[in-house]
Amino acid sequence: MPFMISGFSKRNPNVGVTLSTSNQQPATSNQQEIGDALSSDNFDFPIMGRPPDIDIEELDRWDHKNLAACRPSRLLPLGKTKS
Repeated sequence: MPFMISGFSKRNPNVGVTLSTSNQQPATSNQQEIGDALSSDNFDFPIMGRPPDIDIEELDRWDHKNLAACRPSRLLPLGKTKS
Protein backbone atom coordinates (compact mmCIF):
# COMPACT_ATOMS: atom_id res chain seq x y z
CA MET A 1 0.00 0.00 0.00
CA PRO A 2 2.71 2.60 0.80
CA PHE A 3 4.22 2.12 -2.66
CA MET A 4 0.85 2.68 -4.34
CA ILE A 5 0.22 5.86 -2.37
CA SER A 6 3.74 7.14 -2.94
CA GLY A 7 3.51 6.48 -6.69
CA PHE A 8 0.11 8.15 -6.90
CA SER A 9 1.37 11.20 -5.00
CA LYS A 10 4.40 11.55 -7.26
CA ARG A 11 2.25 11.38 -10.41
CA ASN A 12 -0.41 13.70 -8.96
CA PRO A 13 1.40 16.35 -6.89
CA ASN A 14 -1.65 18.63 -6.74
CA VAL A 15 -3.87 15.99 -5.13
CA GLY A 16 -3.86 15.77 -1.33
CA VAL A 17 -3.76 12.33 0.27
CA THR A 18 -4.95 11.78 3.83
CA LEU A 19 -4.70 8.37 5.49
CA SER A 20 -7.02 7.32 8.26
CA THR A 21 -7.22 4.07 10.19
CA SER A 22 -9.72 2.68 12.62
CA ASN A 23 -8.98 0.07 15.26
CA GLN A 24 -12.54 -0.45 16.40
CA GLN A 25 -13.56 -3.92 17.48
CA PRO A 26 -15.43 -5.86 16.29
CA ALA A 27 -14.46 -5.48 12.66
CA THR A 28 -18.09 -4.89 11.68
CA SER A 29 -18.04 -1.64 13.69
CA ASN A 30 -15.08 -0.48 11.62
CA GLN A 31 -16.83 -1.47 8.38
CA GLN A 32 -19.98 0.38 9.44
CA GLU A 33 -17.95 3.50 10.32
CA ILE A 34 -16.17 3.44 6.96
CA GLY A 35 -19.39 2.65 5.09
CA ASP A 36 -21.08 5.63 6.75
CA ALA A 37 -18.13 7.89 5.84
CA LEU A 38 -18.24 6.67 2.23
CA SER A 39 -22.01 7.21 2.02
CA SER A 40 -21.71 10.75 3.38
CA ASP A 41 -18.87 11.60 0.96
CA ASN A 42 -16.27 11.92 3.75
CA PHE A 43 -14.00 9.32 2.09
CA ASP A 44 -13.20 9.21 -1.59
CA PHE A 45 -11.53 5.81 -1.64
CA PRO A 46 -11.60 3.47 1.38
CA ILE A 47 -9.97 0.04 1.37
CA MET A 48 -12.01 -2.20 3.60
CA GLY A 49 -13.96 -5.41 4.04
CA ARG A 50 -17.48 -5.61 2.64
CA PRO A 51 -19.55 -3.00 4.48
CA PRO A 52 -22.88 -4.01 6.01
CA ASP A 53 -26.09 -2.42 4.75
CA ILE A 54 -24.62 -0.29 1.96
CA ASP A 55 -25.67 -0.52 -1.67
CA ILE A 56 -22.50 -1.04 -3.70
CA GLU A 57 -21.71 -2.25 -7.20
CA GLU A 58 -19.12 -4.99 -7.07
CA LEU A 59 -16.42 -5.17 -9.73
CA ASP A 60 -14.63 -8.52 -9.48
CA ARG A 61 -11.03 -7.41 -10.01
CA TRP A 62 -8.98 -9.01 -7.27
CA ASP A 63 -9.00 -12.36 -5.52
CA HIS A 64 -8.92 -10.86 -2.03
CA LYS A 65 -11.33 -10.47 0.88
CA ASN A 66 -10.83 -6.69 1.05
CA LEU A 67 -12.30 -4.36 -1.47
CA ALA A 68 -11.62 -0.93 -2.83
CA ALA A 69 -14.65 1.31 -3.01
CA CYS A 70 -15.45 4.78 -4.19
CA ARG A 71 -18.59 6.83 -4.66
CA PRO A 72 -20.03 6.79 -8.22
CA SER A 73 -19.16 10.48 -8.50
CA ARG A 74 -15.51 9.57 -7.87
CA LEU A 75 -15.08 6.62 -10.23
CA LEU A 76 -11.48 5.74 -10.96
CA PRO A 77 -10.17 4.41 -14.29
CA LEU A 78 -9.31 0.88 -13.14
CA GLY A 79 -9.41 -0.76 -16.55
CA LYS A 80 -11.92 -3.01 -18.23
CA THR A 81 -14.59 -4.77 -16.22
CA LYS A 82 -15.06 -8.52 -16.36
CA SER A 83 -17.94 -9.80 -18.46
